[in-house]
Amino acid sequence: MRIFGSCAHYITTMNLRVLVATASSDELLFLQEVFDDIQSDRHWHGWVNIQTMQATSMDQAVAVLNEEPADAVVADLALCGARALDAFRRLQTAGPRTPVILIAQPGQAELAARLIREGAQDFLLAHMVDAELLAHALWSAIERHRLLCGARAARMEDPMTGLWNRTAFLALADRDRRLAEKFGCRWMVALVEPLDRALPICESSERRDLLVIETAEWLRRVAGPADMVARVGDLRFGWTVFESAGDTVEAAWARAHAAAQENRMAVGAAIFHSEHPSSLETLMEQAESDLAPRALAMRT
Repeated sequence: MRIFGSCAHYITTMNLRVLVATASSDELLFLQEVFDDIQSDRHWHGWVNIQTMQATSMDQAVAVLNEEPADAVVADLALCGARALDAFRRLQTAGPRTPVILIAQPGQAELAARLIREGAQDFLLAHMVDAELLAHALWSAIERHRLLCGARAARMEDPMTGLWNRTAFLALADRDRRLAEKFGCRWMVALVEPLDRALPICESSERRDLLVIETAEWLRRVAGPADMVARVGDLRFGWTVFESAGDTVEAAWARAHAAAQENRMAVGAAIFHSEHPSSLETLMEQAESDLAPRALAMRT
C-alpha cells in the first residue's frame, strides 16, 4: 500500500493479487469484468489495483498458490469436485494465509456452509455476483482472515482440552449466526456443564482438571463433525449446531439431552430462526436461562 499527501488529505493505493479458480471460460470473463468495475473506485474506499491470476483446475490452483503470493482466492465451488472438503483443504494447505471466497450455486448452500466452517471466509451465489458484493466480500474476507490469523497466533485454543477457548467461541459463533441468517436456516447454540461443577473450593485441582477433560471428551463424542465445541468457562462448554437437510436442530438437541442425562451433564440451548433473528448475546442469555433449571432439577 502506498500513501500520498499530507495528514489532512491522503490517497491510498492498494495492490491486490487475486487468484480466480474456475473451469468456466464464461465465468472467468464475467469475473474479470467485475474486477474491472471494482477498480473504477465506485465500490472501494481508495484506489485499488487488482492483478488476477487464473486456474482452471484445483491442481492448477494449488500449484499457483505454491509458487505465487495471493491476497485472496475467488473459487468456483464446482471446481472442488465430488471430494470438496479434501480439495478445499489442499487449497488451504497451499495458501494458509490466503482468504478464500466461494462462488456457489443455490443448491450448494449446505456444502458452502460446511466449507466456511472449515475456514473459507465467505460465499456468493453465482447469480447474485456484482461489483459491489464482490468488493465488499473481498475487503471483509481479507480483514477477517488477517484478524483470525493474528488471534490464532495469540492462541485461541484452550491448552487443557485442545478445544477453542471463550474468545474464539464468541467470534466464531457470531460468524455462524450471521451465516445462518444469510442462508435462512436454523442454528442452535448450547451451553454444557457437568453436574459435579459445584465442587467445594477445597476440592483438589486434580479432580477439577479431570472433570474438565472428561467433559471435553464427552462433547467430542456427542458433537457432529461440522459442529463447533469450545471451553467457555472454568467448567462450562459451548456447542453450536447447524441444521442440515438430514438432521434438524430438534433432533440434535434430543440426542444431546438424552446423552447428557446418561453422563451427568446439563445442557441448555437456544435456537436461531432467520425469520426472527436474535443477536448472539440474546441467544447466549436464552441458553443460560434454559441451562440453570435443568442443572438444578438433575442435581435434586
